[in-house]
Amino acid sequence: MVGRVFGLTTTTLIMLATCCASSVIRTRFILTRTQHPGNVGAAARALKTMGFEELVLVAPNDPKVLNRKRAKDGASGAVNVLESARVVDTLEEALDGMEIRCATGMPFDMHQERKQQLYVEPRPFFQGLLKAGDERPTSIAFVFGNERVGLQRQDFELCHVALGIPTNPGFGSLNLASAVQLIAYDWRQALGGFPSSDYLTVNAGMSDANVDSCRFRGFAQDNDISSV
Repeated sequence: MVGRVFGLTTTTLIMLATCCASSVIRTRFILTRTQHPGNVGAAARALKTMGFEELVLVAPNDPKVLNRKRAKDGASGAVNVLESARVVDTLEEALDGMEIRCATGMPFDMHQERKQQLYVEPRPFFQGLLKAGDERPTSIAFVFGNERVGLQRQDFELCHVALGIPTNPGFGSLNLASAVQLIAYDWRQALGGFPSSDYLTVNAGMSDANVDSCRFRGFAQDNDISSV
């Protein structure tokens, strides 16, 4: 069975969502001064999972990190992101050509010197940025600090906004690739998201009685479900 929504396969809908959203607003993920090859690979995997592929590294600890086995293993199928990624010397180079520049971090983290940084939550910021009727930006960059100390003060100064990932106030510790995944997910959702996997579940293995039950509970509409 192939899941269909309004006559289109789920695969087709995913392709359309990626093309329509990503082609309008160019999205770049920038990792600064990374230390561990595995994190670079995992970050590549995280952004590709959300339909993004542009990755730039700024002065990584290992200049050849993109070719390291640990990076490729961490990418787990997103090796093409590593292959097309660029390595530059400065954040200024990495941000060149980007209309909206977003630093990232955590309002509550493990480093006292960053606690005074003014952060904005990603989701409300994205909603405002893509507000209906307003002119959308042509490009956006998300900048992530290194694994140990995050971004430096001068990095924030090169950006328009600091996006703060809400975390436990008592334990502000987040893996680099996890941070990339969270920002990439919120940005993808703001752009319209991908079709829900619920459609696949309904079409692939549910009986008519279960489908009727879903309709009763408001989980599915008649025009949302069809089967082949």
